[in-house]
Parts: sequence; C-alpha cells; structure tokens
Amino acid sequence: MRVADMFVEGSRDKVSATGKTSHPSLGMDDYPYPVVFLPPYENPPAWIPPQERVYNPDYNNELTHFLPRTILLKKPSGAQLGFNIRGGKASQLGIFISKVIPDSDAHKAGLQEGDQVLTVNNVDFQDIEHSKAVEILKTAREIFMQVRYFPYNYQRQKERTVH
Repeated sequence: MRVADMFVEGSRDKVSATGKTSHPSLGMDDYPYPVVFLPPYENPPAWIPPQERVYNPDYNNELTHFLPRTILLKKPSGAQLGFNIRGGKASQLGIFISKVIPDSDAHKAGLQEGDQVLTVNNVDFQDIEHSKAVEILKTAREIFMQVRYFPYNYQRQKERTVH
C-alpha cells in the first residue's frame, strides 16, 4: 500500500505524502501544502545470488567502461564531427556527448551518448564555456580526446535543461 493511499484508522481522512491528513470533501486548493503526486511503484529487479552475477546478462560488475579512454578523430575540411555536445561551464557538470551519428567516424571510434569530454587536444574541457568547446572541436582537423562514460552527471544535466 502506498503512503498516499493510507487512511487514518477509524476516519475518512486521507494521509498525504507529507504525513498531513485531509478530509476527502476538501478541494485541491484547500490543502495547506503543495500536493505531491508520487510516481507509480516499480518492483525492484530480481535478486541475483552473488555466485550467479558473473554469468547473468542483467548484471554487469565490470567497471572498466567508466575509466577514461582516448579517442582520435581525423576530420577532413568541411566534414561533420559525427557527434553533438551539451553542457559547459554554465551547467557546472562539464561537456557531454549528447548524440552520436550511427556509422560516423565518431561512432566507429567508440564515442557514445553520456561520455564526458575531459580534454580535447590537451585543452581541459571540464570547466569550459560551451561556445569555446564548439569552436575548438569545429576548427581542429585532428581531435585527440580524453573521455569517460559518466551517465550520472549526463542525466542530471539533461534534467536541468528540461526544467
């Protein structure tokens, strides 16, 4: 039973997510606090015994895909990069790869959505303006990138730009 669906025993008052009670005849505007709608409950993933995790496709304990890696791209003049970026100094979360065009050189080199760009041609991209990052990427003919897959900050950044 969800907290939002609990009733105070022996009454018709409903308990809200904040623990306050309200009478069913009151309208939404009559609540003293903002009404909070909880998302539907999702069952947690099934328990996998530790000895079986190594062989289970739903469980990945390999952390090497989070380590920094080097990407080298050579861009002929007038060619597209094959990827988009988002973020920058204003987001305080860094520059991230937001899209990789399938079968592009960037895709073949191993770039993926959610990669954080750490450096490009020895320029630190962890605290750089978005426009400066775009300028560096577009003007370079050879791009030597240090990236790491870091979906947590990338997801936080996407949520910030939506709100």
